[in-house]
Amino acid sequence: MQSIADSRRKRTGMWITSFAVMAAIAATIHLTRLPELVWWTSPPIRNTGRHAKILIPRGFDALGPVEEQVTDGNWYNTYSFEPVDSRPTFLRWLMPDRSDEREGFDFSIQVFQSSKKLPGSGDPGKLERVARNRAPGAERWVGPDSSGVSAVVRYQRANQSEFERTFAKICNSLRIE
Repeated sequence: MQSIADSRRKRTGMWITSFAVMAAIAATIHLTRLPELVWWTSPPIRNTGRHAKILIPRGFDALGPVEEQVTDGNWYNTYSFEPVDSRPTFLRWLMPDRSDEREGFDFSIQVFQSSKKLPGSGDPGKLERVARNRAPGAERWVGPDSSGVSAVVRYQRANQSEFERTFAKICNSLRIE
């Protein structure tokens, strides 16, 4: 016959083993999690061979260039970024996309080539917080470099906690290379 002490020991051992397995699973998930932000690189900027680079949230993709214009010898391109739902069709049907992610959301970069300072351009390198339509936002200018290339990132998200967690990393990552 099995004693009460043996039974208690087995039960305690099972609890400890279960806890160790759960801790191992949690550690594996944490260590193998994909990065939240990934690098995006623009196509070559006109004839300069330069590119704009920026961190964007995983699962987002660039729409663009949305606009390409040349006015008074100044050239610019605008790229917009939106979340992309890459789930299979039947999963999108079963669990529709959260439309609240797209509401109050604006994320774009503009790349310029100009021989003079552009009107409305902010201080190069300075991260400025702005609010549009009651949603938190930020923007940051970089450049111009030796080839006259400048860029500005504008990032706005209605979800305050998502914005606060990501805006500085995204805006400060903008560079021209």
